Amino acid sequence: MIKDLAIEQKLKGIDENNLETMIEQLRNKNNSKLEENLLIKVKGLIEKTRYCFNSKSKSGISNKRINQYLAQDILDWRKSEITIKLINKENFLPEAIAVIDRALEIITNGHRIRNVQLASIFLILTSPKNRGLLLQIKTGEGKSNIVAAIAIIKALQFQFVDILSSSIVLAKRDAEEKKKFLQII
Repeated sequence: MIKDLAIEQKLKGIDENNLETMIEQLRNKNNSKLEENLLIKVKGLIEKTRYCFNSKSKSGISNKRINQYLAQDILDWRKSEITIKLINKENFLPEAIAVIDRALEIITNGHRIRNVQLASIFLILTSPKNRGLLLQIKTGEGKSNIVAAIAIIKALQFQFVDILSSSIVLAKRDAEEKKKFLQII
């Protein structure tokens, strides 16, 4: 589902930032497999994440907007009592993902989490409990960023995280590449 959407967007030259088009394509591709309410919720969370990225944090640790954070600001955000208290609240997820997005931007010199990746992250994090969900994402479309963001959120929520891979080579590569990213968040 997400994989096909990402491929089609690239082939058709669709602006990745066009959220409306992406949500509409998800509706059409899934033949009602995804509940309409979940798609609306995911769209809203993506919009809130983009807004949070350009806003000040609710934690009050800095007068900077999140998109101006440096590595130390991100560490301060993570350690903030307000962040620790709010991290399990769904309405705080967009801010948390915005901070993760900023950390990725710092570490990779400009790469940010794309809307398709955000949709994957929010589908996983907000899908109803006890409901299976499987996302198929094409090689090169950002599975490592998706998995890292989800793992960070779960770790911030004091949950244990296990990441499995069928490739030891890719697992080692991703662990090394994500080391700095995980250290600042």
